[in-house]
Amino acid sequence: VYIPCWAKSLVEIRMERLGVYHLSGYLRKVSAGETVKIGDVSFEYIRVNHSIPDANAIFIQTKNHKILHSGDFKVDKDSTEQPPIDLKRFKQIGDLGVDLFICDSTNGNKVGIGRGERTTFKPLTKVFKNCKGRIFVTTFSSNLWRIINVIKAARESGRFVCIEGSGIQSCVMIAQEKGIFTPSDGDLITHSDAKHLEDNKVIFLISGSQGEFRSAMQRISLGEHRTLKIKDEDTVVFSSRVIPGNEKEVAFLTSRLRFLGANIVTPSDAPGIHVSGHAFGGEIKIMLDALRPNLFMPVHGTFNQIIDNAKNQGYNFDTIICENADGVCLRGRNWHKFETAKLENLYIDSSGKILTHETTRERLRIGEHGAIFTTGIYDQVNQEFTQGPAVKTFGLVNKKEGIDNMNLKPSIEALFSSILNDKNQPSSSDYLNEQARIFIRRTASNEFGKKPTVVTQIWFENE
Repeated sequence: VYIPCWAKSLVEIRMERLGVYHLSGYLRKVSAGETVKIGDVSFEYIRVNHSIPDANAIFIQTKNHKILHSGDFKVDKDSTEQPPIDLKRFKQIGDLGVDLFICDSTNGNKVGIGRGERTTFKPLTKVFKNCKGRIFVTTFSSNLWRIINVIKAARESGRFVCIEGSGIQSCVMIAQEKGIFTPSDGDLITHSDAKHLEDNKVIFLISGSQGEFRSAMQRISLGEHRTLKIKDEDTVVFSSRVIPGNEKEVAFLTSRLRFLGANIVTPSDAPGIHVSGHAFGGEIKIMLDALRPNLFMPVHGTFNQIIDNAKNQGYNFDTIICENADGVCLRGRNWHKFETAKLENLYIDSSGKILTHETTRERLRIGEHGAIFTTGIYDQVNQEFTQGPAVKTFGLVNKKEGIDNMNLKPSIEALFSSILNDKNQPSSSDYLNEQARIFIRRTASNEFGKKPTVVTQIWFENE
């Protein structure tokens, strides 16, 4: 994995927490301006602006084509927090001739130029000065520039910042290690310090702006955080946007916080406390003017945003519109789509183990239809159960008590007797167990209207 310095540090922290140190050797650090060669293909990293440090576009050169992938980017020429986007290099690449420009579309539906990160400082300061009690600020944990502005705005408003959430703590720690940002003495305080300060002197900087599962902000809203509880006159400031698809989670989060007594401030209430790290239409136009590509492929975002990105640029280029899993083949100045292999989703459970599609389906099936486990010992000579059968049902509801031994015992005994007395049928324990499983599942379907997962483990004497 070829990876910029900032991202490499974040990945290594995650690896350390997971105890997979042996994988760190696969991470190869690269910097803006460097080129990686793999066989006949080269990958040049080019500096762009974004909400995290070390963001890069990648210029890909093959034997026959030159491709520029923007990655997440914006054009922030006047940034005071990070080096500006390397437009000079993009223009040089444009002079070489670009066959395909693959472009971020997250804000492709917006016209003009987006505001820079530096502009969030004054609006945040204004909000902080107008709050009476404690302030909880939540933002994306990877957005170092916003974290810096929150700390500076807190200082300006006479408050101290207590960081809660491993993501933000890691971000600040890496920034200090890399010499990107070092908080002034007294800017950051501990939970113990916060307890001894007046409410109007404290800001808690917290991860979980999207209502992520078990994030600090979510646990606070549920009243499950070990130290932080919402009280009257607390204010929660969302210095973030709602990522498409997270609307429901964020709505529940804000509702719970209001129920607990908090005031909520969002970018709708205080314009300027959030700016996007993704290019508006005007910034995409700047890149297109520099690169002058033959083909334009808007990606990254909802399909609506991809289409809007293409429309905003007026289809002045030969534009390729793709969906996830579409394949595109370039042949000179021509291209065509082809179907690619479909990949199954992988899921990770609470223990961190990867679940296959089939395992996930099994869990969903049991959750929907329930399960039945049957055990017992059957005497083949006397054709009767010497123990059991014991039947245990899970997740099955009916007006009746359910399936019990008295209902099933004579039926299963009659089933086994019929099989054993029929010389044309196999009488192995595996076959008998499978027939019992099918019978129990059919009976459960009639009793409960469900098709549960059935496991039978019946042992046979005198087999």
